[in-house]
Amino acid sequence: MNVSAAMAPARGGIDDPLRGTVLVMDAAAGPGTIAVLRAGAVLADATVEMRSMEEERFFPAVLATLERAGAPLDSLDVILVGAGPGSFTALRVVGAIAKGLAEGRGIPLIAIPSLALTATSPGVTQVRLDALREEWYLAALHRDATGVVIAVEQLGCRPAAEGAEAIDARPHAREAPHLLALARALGPVDLAAWEPLYGRLAEAQVTWETAHGRPLRAAPVECRPATADDLPAILAIERGSFSDPWGATTFAETLASPTDRCLVATRGEVLLGYGIVRQIGPEAELMNFAVHPSSRRQGLGDALLAEILRELDAEGGVTVFLEVRASNLAAETLYRRHGFLPVGRRRDYYEAPREDALLMRRAPLGGDD
Repeated sequence: MNVSAAMAPARGGIDDPLRGTVLVMDAAAGPGTIAVLRAGAVLADATVEMRSMEEERFFPAVLATLERAGAPLDSLDVILVGAGPGSFTALRVVGAIAKGLAEGRGIPLIAIPSLALTATSPGVTQVRLDALREEWYLAALHRDATGVVIAVEQLGCRPAAEGAEAIDARPHAREAPHLLALARALGPVDLAAWEPLYGRLAEAQVTWETAHGRPLRAAPVECRPATADDLPAILAIERGSFSDPWGATTFAETLASPTDRCLVATRGEVLLGYGIVRQIGPEAELMNFAVHPSSRRQGLGDALLAEILRELDAEGGVTVFLEVRASNLAAETLYRRHGFLPVGRRRDYYEAPREDALLMRRAPLGGDD
C-alpha cells in the first residue's frame, strides 16, 4: 500500500484523518516526547529521556501513552513525527519507530518541523536549538492570532551570534494541535525514502576532524538532470523548505514537460538541492529552487544556479525571471550574485504567510540590463 500519495479517510468515517486519532512523536531536543490527539485535542502526553541506551524506553512509553489515552494501536488514523533538525541518534530512533508503525498499520506518516512544536506567541518568533560547536539550529515560526502555525522558515545551522535574539526551542508533541493545518498542507511522506532532517552530518565527522586537526573534505558538487528516481529526495527537501510545498504530481509533470528542465545538485550519491526552470522562446523563469537546510551557505546553491544559467546562456539571448519572498534576503543576495536585479513587486503573491514577491530579472549574457 502506498500511503504517501494521499490520506485515506479516518477510521470511523471521518473524512480528515487529522481529526481522528493521531499519534505524535518527536525527539529533536534529546528527550523524546509523545502525544495522542483526537479531534484536535490532546488526550495524553509523555516525555522520555533518550540518553545512552535509554532510547530503548521510547516505544514502551508510546504504548503506555496510547493506553492512558484509551487509543489502541489499531485505532490510529495518522502519525505525525518531528522531522528535525536535532539530536542525530534520538531522531533516528524515533523516525524508525514512526515509519515502522505507519507501515505496519497501513496509515499515513506526516513529517513536521520539530522546532515548530515549541510554544510561542502569535506573530513571528525565531527559535533556536543548540547544535553544539557554538552553533544553533534556527527557525522562524509564523502563528496567526489564534496561535495556529501557518508557516515555518527553516534557517539551517547558524553561528551562535546569529541566534542571539531567538528564544530557546523546547519542542514537545503536545503542541501538535497548533500544527494540524500545516501537517495537512505537507501531506504524507514516502515511507521508503523519508529520513529525518538531522541538520548536519553525523557526529562521526566531528570526531574525524578533531583527530586530524582539519576539516573532512566534502565530495565535490555535481549537477545533473533530475530523473523520476530523484522525486522522493526532491520532495523531502521541498517540504523542509517551503510552507506551501509542491506535491509529487507537480514535480512529475515538470519532469515530463518539454518546456521545463530540472537539475539536481549532489555530493557523492546524496541529492542536496534542485532547481527548475521553464523556458518559452527567449524568456525563462526559475520556477523552483531549494537546497537542503544542512547544506546551505556551503556554495551548493551557487554551483547549482550557476549551472542552470550556464545552460541557458549556451542557447544565447535568454532573459531569466524569478520571484522571491520580499523578506528572504539570503535568497535575494544569492540571486544578485548571479546577475539578477529587482524589476518589480507582486503584492500578496505568497500564502502562509501572505507576503509580497520581489520580481527579479537577469538580462541575457552580454545583453543590456
